[in-house]
Amino acid sequence: MKLRYDDQEREIKVVSSGDVLQAGDLLARVVAGDEDEGTLEIHGRIVPYAAARTKDGVAVWIAGRVWHLQAATGKKRETAGAVSDEILAPMPGTILKMQAQPGDVVTEKQPLVVMESMKMELTLAAPRAGTVASIGGRTGDLVEMGAVLVRLEPQ
Repeated sequence: MKLRYDDQEREIKVVSSGDVLQAGDLLARVVAGDEDEGTLEIHGRIVPYAAARTKDGVAVWIAGRVWHLQAATGKKRETAGAVSDEILAPMPGTILKMQAQPGDVVTEKQPLVVMESMKMELTLAAPRAGTVASIGGRTGDLVEMGAVLVRLEPQ
């Protein structure tokens, strides 16, 4: 299976009925969970994961980092390299701090939301520079995986 990440295609092999993923020299085994959340063993370390479908692929959260993946078609899509206008909750959790309000001008990688999930604090940053169009929660709100937390005005 080929996936596109960071505008590059990567070959991913699914082995043993979907329990093992191999990408180059990386080998990950599902220890517990399902397609939405659970734990992986990666090179002997046990790490949590969560996944949510997005409009053009899947957002996968592994040990504090979010990977935005989309199926590779063998040719570049016109939107390849395009950055999302939305910041989605990578897993269910509680909003600890909303650091932006509608109308705020933000820079790429500026922290916008701090949330807690699975006893870990996650800081979610702006995927690009722009203006905040809307926010999807307040401090203390419980949110589901995939919930839109911040939406930027379209470019």
